[in-house]
Amino acid sequence: MVYNYILSSDRRHQYRHAIRTTYLFVKGYGERVYFMFCNPPDKRGEITEQIAARQDIFGCRGVIEAASSLYFDKLRMSPKRGASAKGPGTVRRFGIVLRQLGRTYDLFSLSEQEVLDLLPAEFDKFMSGQKEKQEGKKTKQLIFRKLLRRKSAG
Repeated sequence: MVYNYILSSDRRHQYRHAIRTTYLFVKGYGERVYFMFCNPPDKRGEITEQIAARQDIFGCRGVIEAASSLYFDKLRMSPKRGASAKGPGTVRRFGIVLRQLGRTYDLFSLSEQEVLDLLPAEFDKFMSGQKEKQEGKKTKQLIFRKLLRRKSAG
């Protein structure tokens, strides 16, 4: 718990520093990361721990915005129930699925909606109030074609 108060020189622990992590996420994403910092600074929540620990997705705007859409309840101004639990569609699974998607897709170039469209059905329970998933495979094929065009053009 010392990493919460004293910035470690070891990069593997820097994400746990309460002030540094909060500052970097809010500076980069503004209100879209409110869902990560609903707890007092001295109490790390599972959502913050899972998202901040995956430093490879920090710069992926679409991924962070998708996580916000999935796990933040705007009416209650708090994380959605069950988001930090274990099981299908939770923030823990979100990180695992992103690692898999990152092998096929360029996560840095995807928009929020493209990330949400690529997620498997287990995340549907957290997508309530959002635009319904568009024809599963067809949408994934369109995104894949778009990414191939970007790659061949550049």
